Amino acid sequence: MRLPRITTRRLMVLVAVAAIFAFGAVMVRKAREYRHAAARHAIKARIIELEAGPATISKDRERAAYHSRMKGKYDRAASRPWLPVPPDPPPPK
Repeated sequence: MRLPRITTRRLMVLVAVAAIFAFGAVMVRKAREYRHAAARHAIKARIIELEAGPATISKDRERAAYHSRMKGKYDRAASRPWLPVPPDPPPPK
């Protein structure tokens, strides 16, 4: 039994298919990382809301709002992992 000849066209198709699969794998991994980042920020925001004390209520509210914004940012990034994600702003003090 004879193997099919590897022509330039067939080789180009194989490389293109491999590139598509590699791109898909990278996008799945990036989306997963962004979902984890969104979950971490959601948990931090919730913990801050639950532990907020009357003496630091405005500061705690500001920190919780920051983590809520970061959760939204990473939720959007997870749904579009091929777009660039700007760096995080510094958290409030």
